[in-house]
Amino acid sequence: MKPQVSVILPTYDESQNINELILAILKYVEPAPEIIVVDDDSPDQTWEVVLKVQAEHPNVKLIRRTKERGLATAVAEGLANSRGDIIIWMDSDFSHPPALIPQLVNALESCPIALASRYVKGGGSQASSLRVWTARLVNVLANVVLGRPYLDWTSGFIAVKREVLEKVKIVPLGTGYGEYFMVFLFQARKVFRRIEQIPYTYVYRQRGTTKTSPNMLMLLALGLSYCWCILYLRFDDLLQLVQLSQ
Repeated sequence: MKPQVSVILPTYDESQNINELILAILKYVEPAPEIIVVDDDSPDQTWEVVLKVQAEHPNVKLIRRTKERGLATAVAEGLANSRGDIIIWMDSDFSHPPALIPQLVNALESCPIALASRYVKGGGSQASSLRVWTARLVNVLANVVLGRPYLDWTSGFIAVKREVLEKVKIVPLGTGYGEYFMVFLFQARKVFRRIEQIPYTYVYRQRGTTKTSPNMLMLLALGLSYCWCILYLRFDDLLQLVQLSQ
């Protein structure tokens, strides 16, 4: 019997993408997965599009948040409401290809965590040169400071077995965008040594507006926040080691 898969889709102003993305996930994943859309009360009424899809696909669930905001807490709420044996979360703008989901699921037959990576053989990015090099520099720093093996620390596209979530939690940090993912990977690698990396090519969104870094100033601010997060994780880890040795 195939494991039940849950897919978490955090959204904010993704009305142009969400319907097509849900249908693509349903096309590639069998049996039909549980799809949980966590929408932060999008002004473009993404949640309303999801309700229409829900009418035809009852395995699609909507969590509409009218008070809380943020990617990390949206992912956490989706995870808390998921029921699958395998849980996947990904961006909702097609930057993460839904066609990769079966490979991530299959990888979990031999390990607890499968990470979609731009930085292993076969991976890549179609973003602008500035974004590509910013992401690379952040990941190089993370791997130097936090140690090997080389990981895509800002991927945001991952599949895990249910047991992982019982031991590793989502912790919002910094801007509330990608830092939580760094923290998750860092903690997960300490508990579960093996993380399988599956290559993928990041595709810059074709529709809608990016929320993480719409201009150079915000991209720089995000990069600095990532760097702060890396150093924080290393310092906190060293501090814990010192306390344990006393």
